[in-house]
Amino acid sequence: MFKLRQANEMDFTSINHLLNQEYGTGMDWKDKALIQTIVVEDQGELVAFTPIQFAKDSFYLPYFFVKKEYIRKGIAQHLFEKVKKLARANQVTTIQMAINLFDEETIHYYKERLVMEREGKLLVI
Repeated sequence: MFKLRQANEMDFTSINHLLNQEYGTGMDWKDKALIQTIVVEDQGELVAFTPIQFAKDSFYLPYFFVKKEYIRKGIAQHLFEKVKKLARANQVTTIQMAINLFDEETIHYYKERLVMEREGKLLVI
């Protein structure tokens, strides 16, 4: 069973390990613009996450990560729905995401399921 929750300090080492494995980088968790990170766990294992940065009336997601073996299980959709719920609660009108331009499958997925949509006053790009 998958569980969505807000990350805690103990998660940041695991998140940086996943970022390093996938992208060869980590993240500065003391960034003042970072308001929170949502994680998804499966039986205690961290399998997905997205940090959220806030600027004026928009959210920026520098990473939207799902472990490869958990892709196509609905996790990204649930994670993104949580981000949109937080956006509405904070009167955010735009959500921007960083994506890998060379990953055609991911770009197609985002276009089909997550981005380029207007829901009321919320624009997701």
